[in-house]
Amino acid sequence: MSKFKICLMGLQHVFVMAGATILVPMLTGLPISLALFTSGLGTLIFHIITKRKVPVYLGSSFAYIGGIIIAVGAYYASSGDMPIALSYATGGIMVAGLVKILFGFLIKFIGVKHVLKLFPTYLYGTMILLIGLIL
Repeated sequence: MSKFKICLMGLQHVFVMAGATILVPMLTGLPISLALFTSGLGTLIFHIITKRKVPVYLGSSFAYIGGIIIAVGAYYASSGDMPIALSYATGGIMVAGLVKILFGFLIKFIGVKHVLKLFPTYLYGTMILLIGLIL
């Protein structure tokens, strides 16, 4: 692959990454600086663990937007205290992240083939499609 193509693909990746990583905190009311810092830190940790075998940037996830907006909106409506509402939302995200890590270890222990029998392609493909359509 030519250096021009690599630079073009890298530029495309930067546009997609920046848009997603900045849009999610804007929609949820979380600090943009926090999203940029944690996505960069997560990417560095990912590259250390995978020994730079997978060229990827870990940005913000759109999967939590609905839950964050509902949690922050409900708490803010009842108390009027936005920082506390955001702290509950970020605490929920941290717990969800820990649960994901535990599931990762469980899948590593059980084996990917056994998990794919429980969750075939059409199941998780449909879930990804629904998340995209809902957003």
